[in-house]
Amino acid sequence: MTRHALADLVRSTALGVLGDRGLDPAGVPAAVALDAPTDPGRGEYATGVALRAAGPAGTTPAELAGWLAEALTGTGGVAEAAVSGPGFVALWLTVDARAEVVRTALRGGPALPDVPRTTPIGPDARPRLVAEVLTRLGADPTGVRVGPATAGPGVEPDSLRFALLATRAGDPVRVDPEVWGPRLPSNPAFRVRHAHARAACLLRGAADLGLSIPGPDTPAAGLVPPADTLGLVRALADHRCALVEAARLREPHRVASAAAELAEATHVLADGGRILPRGDAEAHPTSAARLALCAAARRVLAEGLGVLGTDAPERI
Repeated sequence: MTRHALADLVRSTALGVLGDRGLDPAGVPAAVALDAPTDPGRGEYATGVALRAAGPAGTTPAELAGWLAEALTGTGGVAEAAVSGPGFVALWLTVDARAEVVRTALRGGPALPDVPRTTPIGPDARPRLVAEVLTRLGADPTGVRVGPATAGPGVEPDSLRFALLATRAGDPVRVDPEVWGPRLPSNPAFRVRHAHARAACLLRGAADLGLSIPGPDTPAAGLVPPADTLGLVRALADHRCALVEAARLREPHRVASAAAELAEATHVLADGGRILPRGDAEAHPTSAARLALCAAARRVLAEGLGVLGTDAPERI
């Protein structure tokens, strides 16, 4: 379940619980915001829609949040919903909904149009790059304002391309070689590409050990992500939304931001171990599910980097 789909479900439920009680739904926003709590105990997602809609409806945020939590629990991929704080609603997805996120990522998105990559060098490099990415997303780049860019020497082309696209197109950008030059995890572009290479390395290791790597046709029970990987599941779900929003709003920096978020979650997965067995040890019980996440992350990172026109290395 994507964040967009969940937001639509929360909105329709809010309209329903207010309508059922004969209360004014005017305060329910057209687009419901969903946050990602840092504390898993506060939900995979949380929404403050009750704080906005309660006043016009003539009720309290806590009461409206309670109605929402009751109505959402067990509905449309939501396993549990609970009131949090003064009127927030915390949401936890079902295991099937989480598994479907992994399956969708493993299937991959539609093929990208064949748009030639332009060189990120020269005074007109940034406008050309923005137009290239928007065209690849199926959006019309005509009329998009692009701010000025300056770049120091010593930044390799893939990092320079990522740096020029990672800032909102209309804002000026200065590419600092001390940040974007090193081939180190401190370089945001390198870190995203490194995440792809780490996922690829883990999958090669699994193949060498004869481990089965789950695919999109694997039964749902084999794709259920472990509880400590829900941040990665959320990043996988959000990535497709980011591409849609980047095209709709003509804002290519959203692609770079989503790729960076997914890369961080991929590094957390790789750092956590329990993916490949060590020595003569048996594979961890969650190894197959973690390999599925590796494969999903690798595929989606490659898609995001491909939209940006940046290399997705198998080794780095």
